Amino acid sequence: MLTLSGWWYELGEAPLHGACHSPLECVHERNFGMEHPEVQSYLIALPADTLLVNMHCHV
Repeated sequence: MLTLSGWWYELGEAPLHGACHSPLECVHERNFGMEHPEVQSYLIALPADTLLVNMHCHV
């Protein structure tokens, strides 16, 4: 999940800010954890007109 504030959250991985190259180099403070309940709460709290996109990326 990519948050509006630029954080990339992926299950089983450390969160990464879009301005950083790796979690170890990241100096940004996360606004919430990686747990599913917190992610779900974040999504529910988004404005009603927010567009959610589900993508499958293969690198």
